[in-house]
Amino acid sequence: MKLFLFILWSTSLSAQEISLSFDDAPRGDGSYFSALERAKTIVSELSKVGVNQAIFYANPGKVKKPKHLDQLLIYKRAGHLIGNHTFDHISANRTTPLKFLESVAIADDFLRNKNLLSPYFRYPYLHRGNTLPHILKIRDGIESMGYIDGYITIDNYDYYMDRLFQKALMEGKKVNLENLKHYYVDTLMKSIRFYDNLAKKFLGHSPKHVLLLHENDLAALFVGKLVEQLRKEGWKIISPAEAYKDKDLASFPNVLIHNQGRVAAKAKESGYIGKLSSGFEDEKVLEELFDSYDIVD
Repeated sequence: MKLFLFILWSTSLSAQEISLSFDDAPRGDGSYFSALERAKTIVSELSKVGVNQAIFYANPGKVKKPKHLDQLLIYKRAGHLIGNHTFDHISANRTTPLKFLESVAIADDFLRNKNLLSPYFRYPYLHRGNTLPHILKIRDGIESMGYIDGYITIDNYDYYMDRLFQKALMEGKKVNLENLKHYYVDTLMKSIRFYDNLAKKFLGHSPKHVLLLHENDLAALFVGKLVEQLRKEGWKIISPAEAYKDKDLASFPNVLIHNQGRVAAKAKESGYIGKLSSGFEDEKVLEELFDSYDIVD
């Protein structure tokens, strides 16, 4: 009996799988890293912790200088995937389906011509449209272009965490990087645990997860530490290609709420009435946490 329980426990741990995705590439210079330094550091940190493949969702409209294209090439040459994130980071909630799909098509042409594109598409802001007919029209248009839906399962506001870091640097404040690391890793792990537990409530098991990150200075500094913590807690890092094969999450949820990702949307579709957000997608909460970690003097 004890052996049987141990096998079940071990299987549960091994079933925790997660892939890494980075939105909004290529970003410009930050206050800590230049654009190229950031790209090289992210690739180096992923390599150090044995993450062979992540995915970077690109907005080609940000390619204003050769160095911005070089950022994408750095990721591609290191074996990572480049997905379509529209040309100009347009919100599907604030435009027509036609204009949104035009932006997708322009990005498609650019990335294909540069031999960068993998067949994954992610919606900017995770916005899929503000009415169900618009959502379905955009979805059908993207599928007709041959794209796999690059959904996420674990939401967070790491972009706002980085914004607080950048603000401190621009104000000339001294930043305690050790405390900043704990703030970043601890907060993301709380979101990861929340969405995994939510999935278990309505699926009955942990699915193949896709973590939302952004191509920013915090990711460059600490993504390796995040991966180390994930592994300490029993997670296996998998490729995006493997994550998007999860059959339980493959079907598109016919709901209006997609902003917290596929797990929350599927929970909503199933009739789940509990909490759908971790609570860390809140700027005030993140500001208070930033202060509580004594990150700046």
